[in-house]
Order: sequence, then structure tokens, then C-alpha cells
Amino acid sequence: MAKEKSVYIDARMIDQSGIGMYLRSILPYVVEHFSVTLMGDPRRLGEFPWSGRATIVPLNSPIYSIREQARLPLSVPQCDVFWSPHFNIPYFPIRAKKRLVTIHDVYHLAFAHELPLLQRLYARMIFRRIAAIADGVITVSRFSANEIHNHLDLGADKVRVIYNGVDSSRFHPVENASLLIETREKFHLPERFILFVGNVKPHKNLSRLLQACKAVRERFPDLHLVVVGTVEGLRTVDREFVREMSRLEANPFLRFLQNVPDETLPMLYNLADFCAVPSLYEGFGLPVLEAMACGCPVAASRIGSIREVAGDAVAYFDPRDVRDMAATLQRLWENPEAQETYRRWGLQRAERFTWEKSARQHIEVLEQL
Repeated sequence: MAKEKSVYIDARMIDQSGIGMYLRSILPYVVEHFSVTLMGDPRRLGEFPWSGRATIVPLNSPIYSIREQARLPLSVPQCDVFWSPHFNIPYFPIRAKKRLVTIHDVYHLAFAHELPLLQRLYARMIFRRIAAIADGVITVSRFSANEIHNHLDLGADKVRVIYNGVDSSRFHPVENASLLIETREKFHLPERFILFVGNVKPHKNLSRLLQACKAVRERFPDLHLVVVGTVEGLRTVDREFVREMSRLEANPFLRFLQNVPDETLPMLYNLADFCAVPSLYEGFGLPVLEAMACGCPVAASRIGSIREVAGDAVAYFDPRDVRDMAATLQRLWENPEAQETYRRWGLQRAERFTWEKSARQHIEVLEQL
């Protein structure tokens, strides 16, 4: 019997929003096919039932840090593949035969002008290193693949597009009314609201979404905006939105929920009138897919990756035009028939994306390296 391929995986970001969901969804399949070693917090990684199939080694260096770059080359032993699920690869040589990296987007290059100087320099250095040494690159949309080719000197044969998925056992329409009532009461949610899910980074465009909601409230004062996200630990934040959050007396219609348990998120999608995704830039846009799978209508930015993922199943707006955004939000808010149409279309569209299919394709890439 052939020896299992040894794969070391940097799993430090297991609890982060988008990348954490990606790891938690793909790793259960990967550990069944290879001799996997996970690098990260042993206590946290050991809580996942599938982690018993893997070896876990401690690695607690902060991402994007000097300590990270000092520790990684010493922590990766001889192995067949080292997989970085984010662009923060080891800059210096490691003992792995092959290097695989997932680039979810190139925001740090496309929006470099919005970043502090040190972040710009770090991102440019690491991405150039990826182009020079990576044996394989996974990305999550054709849009991101095109962006990678626009910004990096990386051969097309090295880049594989593998879409994210959605877990339909978690993200689905909820028929249990008592569960929904319990969630509404627990989080003191209004009867009707627009939902935003994501962090408070500038490119998520929350300040414009807030302006658009204020405009719609002039006609519909019962409109509320519920933001599920985080501010803590972010290197760049939407400062204007953070200021507005601190002025709740001026924005009584705004609710900000942090540290929402994974099992609660599908309930919030089910309770919302619709989900708003106003991003200026996305590599994929997981909240779009999660909302559609829950039967929650979506109003979203008319940008490349979201159009690729959602097709005609969402209501689009120009993310830089507050008036256009407000018009789209109002059209959905006042029109239950439109909500029902987008709900139906979204459910059909979401069926195309599964983590099982995504994991199969990841396993193919690892096998081919």
C-alpha cells in the first residue's frame, strides 16, 4: 500500500470569519485522505471531532508578524506539501517538497492605497514571494484568478479556481417558529430588519450602507439595520462606521452584534427581511451564498465576484452610489413579492455550491502536487 502523502496545514485562522469557515469546512474531508498535521492552538483544534484523524503541533505566532516568519521555517519539518490557507506564507525556505497557498483575494494589492505603508510593503513582498516559489495556488472565483494574473507574475497553469461552498445542514430555511422567536428575543431583534454579516473593514462599505438605510428610513421609519461582525483585532477599520456605532442615540435603528455563535447565524438570516452585501471588493462573498441557502433575499454590490457567485438571483446596486443603493434597499423593503422572488431564485442558485464538491477539488490539487 502506498504511503499517505504528508500534508502540513497552517490552521491558526480556524476561528476567523471567512477563512475560518473555509478551513472548518474543508479540513474534515482532507484529514481523511492524507497524513495531516495541523499547526495552531492544540486546545482549540482538538475540539473539532475530525481533528482526531490529524496530528496537531503548537504554533501561536500572530499572523502577519515577524515572529510568524521566524517560527514557520523552524516549525515545518520534511513533508510532501505545506499548505497556507491564506497569503501569509513562510517567506524563507522550508523543508516541504511542495508549497500550496490559497489566495482568497488580492485586496491588499488592489486597494493598497487604503493601507498603511508597512502593510502595503508587507503584502507586496509576500505576494511577490508567492509568485516566485508557490507550486500551486487555489483561489475561490474566476474574478480572483483574473485579479491574481493582473497583479502577479504567476503562470496560469499554477492557479486553480475552486468555489467555496455552503453547508446546507446548517444554512437552510428554518420552519421551527419557536426557535426563531427564541433567537429574536435573545438578541432583542426588531420585527423587521436588514442584515449585514461581515467584519468592519473599509472595503465592506458599511458607512455607505448606513447612509442608504438612513435615506430609506425617511419613508419607512420601521427599517432597522442589524450588523453581525467584529471590530476587535482588525488592522484597518471603517472609521466612519465605528464613529456612528458609538453614537447610538443618533442611530437608534442600528444594532451591532459581536461574537454571534455559529449556530445562531442561520437563524438571523431566516429572521431578516433581506441581507445587504455592499462590499467594494470581494474574492467570493460567503454571506451572499449563506443568505441564499437560508432563503433570505439578498441586495448586493454589482461587482465581479458577487455577480459570478449569485448570477441573477440577487438585487444589485452600485456600491459607490448611496442613492442607487438606497433605491434598491427600498424596492425590496416595500415589496414582499420581490422578496419572495429573490428568495426562490437564491435557494435554487445556492444548490450549485457545496463544501463536499469544493473539498473533492482541493483533494485533487493536493494529490497532483
